[in-house]
Order: sequence, then C-alpha cells, then structure tokens
Amino acid sequence: MTAFPSFDIIFGMLIPHREKNEKTYFVECANWSSVVNAEDPEEGATQAFEEALGAYGKSTEVSPVFTVLDLDKSMKELEIADNIHFVYAPKVLANADMHKTSADLQFIIENLKKNSE
Repeated sequence: MTAFPSFDIIFGMLIPHREKNEKTYFVECANWSSVVNAEDPEEGATQAFEEALGAYGKSTEVSPVFTVLDLDKSMKELEIADNIHFVYAPKVLANADMHKTSADLQFIIENLKKNSE
C-alpha cells in the first residue's frame, strides 16, 4: 500500500489513449474513485459517476462535490493544487439524466446549509 491509498488503482490499470481534445482526470467522490478521459472536469465527473453506477448500482455513494484532478496538467506542471476542480454533485447527477435524484440531493444540501447557520 502506498502513502496515498486512493491512488493505488492507478498503478493497476491501463488508461486508453485519449482523443486530441480530451484530458485524463482522476475523479474521487464519497468512497470510490476513477480515472477517465474527458474534455473537461464536469464531463470527467459525469463519466466517472456513470462508471461507478455500473459497478456499484444502487449502492453507489455520492458526496456533495466530486473532486477532479487534471492529471495531464499536474504532470506537465508538477503542480497538483492548481489543477484540482470541484464539481457540484447535483450538476453531475443531472448530466447523467438523474434529474429527480439531483433535485433531491440539492434539497438535502441546501437544508443542511440552512440548519448549520
């Protein structure tokens, strides 16, 4: 096990060649992570979520945000902090055509914010 357990999966998989307009992203949300090729962080988060749904089905967990690391820029610039993006989970769920679930999650997040004030 490495010092960064969430990165263990990267060492055990091959990433397909990407299209010219795509980048490679490491996406993490709740208790799962994935590496995908996509045009932007939002699309990467959506693709990763769809993969997680395929793997875990109704047991798929979602946190309020998806953390998306642009691996291409991180490797070129040797900088991680400037290449991390946060994508709002309800947006990802809506992109995956889960509009009712997206609205429900947004309602929960908004109520949690109100109750914490």
